[in-house]
Amino acid sequence: MRPSRRKLLLISIDCPVDQSFDSPGVQAGFVWQLAGLFGSFGVPAGWNFSDPAATPLARQILRQPGGQRIGVLVEPDWAGPSADRTQFARQLARRVESAAERGIHVRSITPRGVDVRQHLDLLVRHKLAVIRWGEDDGKSAAEPLQICSQRFGIWEARVSVHLPSHRRWFGCLNRSHRSILAGHLARRKWNHLVLDLPSLAQDPQRNLKALARCLALVQRQVASGSLVCLTSEQLAERFNAVRLNPGRSAVVPRPHFRPAA
Repeated sequence: MRPSRRKLLLISIDCPVDQSFDSPGVQAGFVWQLAGLFGSFGVPAGWNFSDPAATPLARQILRQPGGQRIGVLVEPDWAGPSADRTQFARQLARRVESAAERGIHVRSITPRGVDVRQHLDLLVRHKLAVIRWGEDDGKSAAEPLQICSQRFGIWEARVSVHLPSHRRWFGCLNRSHRSILAGHLARRKWNHLVLDLPSLAQDPQRNLKALARCLALVQRQVASGSLVCLTSEQLAERFNAVRLNPGRSAVVPRPHFRPAA
């Protein structure tokens, strides 16, 4: 598998549980506006909901151009320390299967404050290819996609940069979203951008304009051939295809393979 000279950008958007997803509200409207923005620029993103089948937003997002994907947010109330394996298996199956019945094919999960790596066999059973970690631990992932288990073939996607930035070094608060993203794209071959939806929704119109400038930057770099923009699921699919067919060439940077757990 030959590394590409092109840089790589993954984009994820977490849509936490909120009553406004079930009825007209500011946050639901903001999510839909944001989806339209990604669609207008043709930039793919992974959109994560606790229960994708329970919100019409998931199906609406999939209609947008660019190859949008839907994942499941794993919440502590059904996957945390107080939940046993049986409860986790039942809740995961309900969410993935009900989504599939509505034409939403889930291939990734995003744990929120829980560790699901002891349930890799259950993820394989539901054809889940990626665990996307979202917590900001103050560290940037050197490579945002790593193999979690050679035996199960599950990938881990880790975050490189959040918008808005959660860090508070000198001058950071005065930097625009576009300059933060441009700086990461200039410095690193891999980048995994996660949008903090609740923070962005606090000033929706201003942040939509700022994100439009970010997506215009991404669109230009993709058009010039210097950047590949994918979702974590799409990237895992490409690497799995290469692993199964060693003669194929990758069009993205080489991933890091950890020893099997």
